[in-house]
Amino acid sequence: MDEPTSLEPDAAKIARLKARFGGPPRRSSFTQLSENMVRLSAGALGVPEEMLGTATSDETHSHRTAEGAKAEQEDVKAKAAAQADVFTPDTEIGKLLSQHGAAVAEMGKELKSHPLFKAEEHDDLWRLRFLLSAKNDVSKAYENAVTCLQWREDNKIDEIAERLRTVPPDQWPGFPHVQKWTPMHVTHPKSTGGSDVYMKMGENDYDGMLGPEKSPLISEADWLLCQFYMKEWLFMRRDNVSRRTGSLAKNVIVLDMSGLTRKHVSNSRYKKLMTHPAIKKADDMYPQALGTLVIIGLPGVMTWLFNSVVKPLAPPKVQDKIQVTSDPPKVYVKLGLSIDDVPQSMGGKAEGWPPKIDARYTPP
Repeated sequence: MDEPTSLEPDAAKIARLKARFGGPPRRSSFTQLSENMVRLSAGALGVPEEMLGTATSDETHSHRTAEGAKAEQEDVKAKAAAQADVFTPDTEIGKLLSQHGAAVAEMGKELKSHPLFKAEEHDDLWRLRFLLSAKNDVSKAYENAVTCLQWREDNKIDEIAERLRTVPPDQWPGFPHVQKWTPMHVTHPKSTGGSDVYMKMGENDYDGMLGPEKSPLISEADWLLCQFYMKEWLFMRRDNVSRRTGSLAKNVIVLDMSGLTRKHVSNSRYKKLMTHPAIKKADDMYPQALGTLVIIGLPGVMTWLFNSVVKPLAPPKVQDKIQVTSDPPKVYVKLGLSIDDVPQSMGGKAEGWPPKIDARYTPP
């Protein structure tokens, strides 16, 4: 009787990848300290940590038939040929694949035997995202990719993805309730980029969303499922743009801190949700998601304190992802956002609030 195939990261494969490609450069204690300070500051401002960018299944997997395997190989070849026409050497993704091609290919070779690996889905671009987020540590990227395969299986994320192609957000589990009390507004004005997400802290009412502690209005499970739907939907949009344009699309999040009060930073029940292990795990499953987090509406002293004291301590790549500003239009221009597409209340010229077009009501 054949031994069951392990769904966990293969230690031997990880060791082999480390031996061939090495690991990440050793981080100094100062670098680690600066990263921790940024995370603590983000927590104090009510910003989820994941925005800084920084179990074995019991199900039996059936063997593929020879005909099915052949059809899959042909499908993979066809998709690869079509994608090659997009990821040309002059595109962002083309350049990255040229630079990291050996590591990406080695990851594919090691992942090939995994029972959840699908060559047509977990292709060069999929693996490249994990490699970049692991700072080119191939063994870590491989380990994270295997964890992602199992996470998607355990949480039925592929089924969620299928529903997202046809089901509008007002039919997502828990979405109407979550959106009412903690509104998030998503636009997609630039067809060659990721989504733009706008949130106002002053609009959030965590007590209203959660309800009485003894009889909550939304369960922890429903809130988490709603977050899974949103994260997968945003990924599908980014992936679609990336494959169509050859640009590694990422999201821009604009967080308006005006109206921030003690109730926003002292609600322990909401903090527990935002720091839930399942949320942290889910964030790790979507590498290369955030382009920039723009924080506006802070009092001048806090803006100066963050920019002058906390932000300079962070590694350059982390600094680039956070823009705390009292001059939003200047930052938007720098990020390539059209002022005409940004709401007036957030420093742009688009009239009305919330934004009139919610990208969530269009297919990913």
